[in-house]
Parts: sequence; C-alpha cells; structure tokens
Amino acid sequence: MSDFLSYWYFHIPNFVLGALMYTCFGVFLLDIFFRPESKNPIYRTFHRVVDPYYRFLSPITPGFIPPFLISLYAAFWTVVFRLLLYMLFFYFGLLPQISAT
Repeated sequence: MSDFLSYWYFHIPNFVLGALMYTCFGVFLLDIFFRPESKNPIYRTFHRVVDPYYRFLSPITPGFIPPFLISLYAAFWTVVFRLLLYMLFFYFGLLPQISAT
C-alpha cells in the first residue's frame, strides 16, 4: 500500500485511463447487442460515461469512421494516452521503482 501512496501521481491517472479504455471496449460489445435507442440501464450508463470522451475526441475523429467503430477508435486513443503518460513519467524519472523483495 505504501508503494501506491508513494507513486499516486502515476497510478491514479493510469487507473482512470485504464478504466476508460475498458469501458470503451464494453461499449463496443454492448453496441453489438443493443440498438442505440435501447432503454437498457447498463447500456445507457456505459454511454453516459464515454459520450463526453467521444465529444473530447471528436475534433480528431475522421468522418469516414462508422458510428459503431467510434468506441474502438476511442479505446485506441486511450491506449496512446496511457503510453504517452508512461513515456512522460519515464523521461522525468518518476516511474514507480520495481522492488527486489
């Protein structure tokens, strides 16, 4: 637990981006089984979580991407953001250290 507290500045953004990435994958799977006008509460909750992120990515989203693939596109960009986060912390020497215990 002390390792987490020592490197909270890395772990918390990484966790949030990871949760967002898996939520985007979940939306893609739910989009396969449900129609966009579905009243399913799980479907609607997942979309409420990722729709603001889709709006954030809309300026860099090409127009030729079909609507059902936007969640995979968002998941791809989330992976890119996580890699950039890792590289940024690596560059500044702020990554958590691996213990030999």
